Amino acid sequence: MRAGTYNEYLSFNNTQGGSSEATRTIVKAHTGETVTITPVGSNLHIIDFFSSKGSWITFDGFVVNGTGMSSTDSTAVKLTYNTSSDAATHIRIQNCDIKNVNSGGYNQGILVDLYATNAEILHNHVHLIGPQTGTGTNLDHAIYIAGPNATVAWNELDHIADGTLQIYSSGSSTATNNAIVHHNYLHDGNVINAGHTAVTLSSGSNILAYDNVIEGGGVDLSSDGIRVYPTCSNCKVYNNTINAITNGAECAGGCGIYVAAGASSTVVGNNEITGSGVGISNNGSSTTLTTNRTSDSAGTVFVASASHDYNLVAGQAAIGGGSTITGNSHVCVSTCDVGALEQPAFLSATTQSATVIRVTWTVGQAPITCSTGSVGSEFGARDNTVALNPTACAVVGNAAVDLTVSTMTAGHTIDVSCKLQGCIQDGSNIGNYTTSTGNARAESLVAPLRSACSSRAAPSFG
Repeated sequence: MRAGTYNEYLSFNNTQGGSSEATRTIVKAHTGETVTITPVGSNLHIIDFFSSKGSWITFDGFVVNGTGMSSTDSTAVKLTYNTSSDAATHIRIQNCDIKNVNSGGYNQGILVDLYATNAEILHNHVHLIGPQTGTGTNLDHAIYIAGPNATVAWNELDHIADGTLQIYSSGSSTATNNAIVHHNYLHDGNVINAGHTAVTLSSGSNILAYDNVIEGGGVDLSSDGIRVYPTCSNCKVYNNTINAITNGAECAGGCGIYVAAGASSTVVGNNEITGSGVGISNNGSSTTLTTNRTSDSAGTVFVASASHDYNLVAGQAAIGGGSTITGNSHVCVSTCDVGALEQPAFLSATTQSATVIRVTWTVGQAPITCSTGSVGSEFGARDNTVALNPTACAVVGNAAVDLTVSTMTAGHTIDVSCKLQGCIQDGSNIGNYTTSTGNARAESLVAPLRSACSSRAAPSFG
């Protein structure tokens, strides 16, 4: 679709979707253009996927602006079903800006309904859902998952009236089986209803939550960072960073992680929890707790938590202080760190030509991104003492970036440094690449480039 604002109700009900990944239908905003979809009258949804005919569809790159929705049950994007055997499956919502859903009733950014299986919610910014002042319904969420096999990853979720991300289906212990929640950045949630949870895991088994950064404080009134409900079995909560959850419900002063009575065989490991009244409250059965840290100070362990930078400071016990967790999808450098942001070790910087330097890390976790427009503020380079002034960059594979610089002089020492927020200055990790045979010397241990999931100085997922 080309640029413009479209006052439309888009229902993928009788649409001929695909039948496999190879035949997936792509509905996409034109590259580089802003395509905005706004609501029509009192419709319950702006966009919905309603039956099996609307399966295997990717919806990519749109602004979905709910301003003006008037139904008492409003959802910007809904994945749902006609019957239990006729549901929208394998829908991928990605790279969208979903906002301003506040009808005065129930409000959802993205709702994945019962029977809508294998949904993927990726790289979206979902914000301003539900009223931001006054009172609400207790049923306003950025993302609500009630179906099985969903993946929610690389999203920024903020300014949500109630529980921000909910994996839940009323009365069921199997509906949300195998949901995966990873690499999401949650902040400024539960802005009007204290006692609600940033992330709820419920109604299924084998649910995973890892590598998420959950930030309380400010307008955030969350009572728990992550809550494992009684109907969650064999669920895993690991390598998350949770800071400043301070509003008590189950725990005085707030819980970083709360495992409810009735939850069984939960694994809670490698989580870095700071600034909460209680780090972990375990009331479940057969819970495994391993190498969590709950007594560190945010001002000490993180590079700059006040600026939303949750990389670990060099020398902290959390670096290498984690353990290997069975079924762990978090990528570790040697021994696992504690928290969401694994500190990558610098591997090499090598000259590819007289004007290109390749910077490589030992850990590559998508998405590594770089911006030619801001490369000069992200990287520095010099030839002996002469600045090389990077002018362009390009991602190579999943662990390297090529920098275009001024012409280098053969035989000189080439130094590379990272200026990006979250870079870790650690002299003990200097790469001693000083020969004149094509290698460059790294000045510091550097974090991978910022995740594309956030528009506001988000953590650099490592």
